Amino acid sequence: MLGALALILSFVLGMAFARTLDERPADGGMVTSVRTLTPLPQQPPTRTVTVTVTTPS
Repeated sequence: MLGALALILSFVLGMAFARTLDERPADGGMVTSVRTLTPLPQQPPTRTVTVTVTTPS
């Protein structure tokens, strides 16, 4: 008798759990967004510096 009651209780709890899983909100899915960035205009350098390095012989 006690075993049958445990079986019925576990069956009812299993049904409640399955129903809860069925009623949860669906995933939104995956969204991929692709953007192309345009480069900003470059300004010419304001001054040019030349550096000469010599090594001692």
